[in-house]
Amino acid sequence: MKTYKLTDGKTWTAAEVVELTGLSITTIRCRLNRTDDVEEVFATKPKPSARKGKHKLYTLSDGTNWTVPEIAKHTGLTQSSSSARLYRTRDADTILAPKQSPDGKDTVKLSKTIKDRMCFGDRDHWLLLATHT
Repeated sequence: MKTYKLTDGKTWTAAEVVELTGLSITTIRCRLNRTDDVEEVFATKPKPSARKGKHKLYTLSDGTNWTVPEIAKHTGLTQSSSSARLYRTRDADTILAPKQSPDGKDTVKLSKTIKDRMCFGDRDHWLLLATHT
């Protein structure tokens, strides 16, 4: 068995640490390979993070707490897009901004722009040729 010398000056094996802590051998080996600090190696199992239901709770820059499904519902985005926003920043204005069209334009303005380019009438094909020549 491999022995590890820790900061307290004692040598330990992974199995000995497992017996004292009750953690898995994989966790202990990972800790022993990562550090030689006694407190980190013998630390208890970390407490689960704050979760609302079974989703992680994120604290935004304005101090509010949101989960990914809540952000998706509020913004009209998919959960994947909401997660991507959270990955980039925790700024509340950026994350809670409403869904935009692909061009970044407001859909009402976009609809008006498209209508302005269209030709209407009983002879549409002639109007189309006349407007674009």
